Amino acid sequence: MDEGQLGAIFQSVQLADATLVVKLKRAYGQGNEILMERLSRYLRVRIPQLGEIRDDSGDDCYIY
Repeated sequence: MDEGQLGAIFQSVQLADATLVVKLKRAYGQGNEILMERLSRYLRVRIPQLGEIRDDSGDDCYIY
């Protein structure tokens, strides 16, 4: 069981300039949006230099 491990959720996480590009391993449905919003809030408080957080998991690309 991989719960609690980053590798269980993220296929890849890359930093390009001031943009964090995230790909989730699987679709969590509407949970994707909730997860990414929470991650965005958490990281923006701790890393204010972060320009944007991009979710490239699905067919569409979402910016938070």
